[in-house]
Amino acid sequence: MLKRLLKSLLWRISPALFYRYVNSTVAQTFSIGILTAKDLLSLGDHPKPEQPVMTKDKVHDVPAGFVADPFLHKTDRGWYMFFETMNLIDYTGVIGVASSDDGQHWEYKNTVLKENYHLAYPYVFEHEQHHYMIPDAPTAGVFLYRAEKFPFGWQKVKPIFDEPGFSDSSIFFANDKWWLLTCQYIEQVEQEGEPQAILRLLSANKLVGKWTEHPMSPVASGSDIARPAGRVQVVGDRIYRFAQDCSVEYGKTVRGFEITKINSLVYSEREIDKSPFLAGDPASPWRAGGMHHIDAHQTGRDEWIACVDGWH
Repeated sequence: MLKRLLKSLLWRISPALFYRYVNSTVAQTFSIGILTAKDLLSLGDHPKPEQPVMTKDKVHDVPAGFVADPFLHKTDRGWYMFFETMNLIDYTGVIGVASSDDGQHWEYKNTVLKENYHLAYPYVFEHEQHHYMIPDAPTAGVFLYRAEKFPFGWQKVKPIFDEPGFSDSSIFFANDKWWLLTCQYIEQVEQEGEPQAILRLLSANKLVGKWTEHPMSPVASGSDIARPAGRVQVVGDRIYRFAQDCSVEYGKTVRGFEITKINSLVYSEREIDKSPFLAGDPASPWRAGGMHHIDAHQTGRDEWIACVDGWH
């Protein structure tokens, strides 16, 4: 506690001194980039902005170790991007926001959500003229937040799970229901080693209603496919989910799956032909190590934009 207070005091006195005397090294330094394409499944580098568009160096209100897990939202005032900022004072994540007029050039604003536990993966969406967020809070639970004054003023509405152990919960609406995919790590009773990752599926008739688990849940298992990697895409009658492949190393690549059937009794999916969907590139230093997240939005008939993250 004393060490944290001293670090916080040093940050308030002088950010330059903080970075000089406090160890700011993290295992993976994530940054955020923008991709565009004519369709969802062929996203490539955006041709205009210099990549990455958001880095830890643009964060000014907390000492940042990295920025990651970006989610976009468009309003009549322009684009907003929400993301995890790793706070080097206590090494927990907080949620920050940046804005853009064109989706290409971004200005960091402020931290918009902070709890006394780690936050990440700020899955933002709109429903009935309200803005909601389900951030990752693995030590606390799965909570639904609503913005009182978007993009600020986030308040808890209700818990979906009020127990710890869930990661990167991803919500979407399809076939007249709300669906939630969330990753849980469970101990393997008969095997030694790391806990097994499973992908649980829940549904609700109303966003703030009762959530029940699907009879086929978990619908996936394994460190290569079970952890969500960004927004679930509902494109007409087709649904796509993205998964982190952490089988070799955390945050190495992103895989894509089409959910071919989903209803109250049945869930099925198949991997899309492009695999991996996202991967690191040694020629791009900001993502030389790997990539682990995507949030895509259709902005026109043949126009998509996505925010992604990568690390080195």
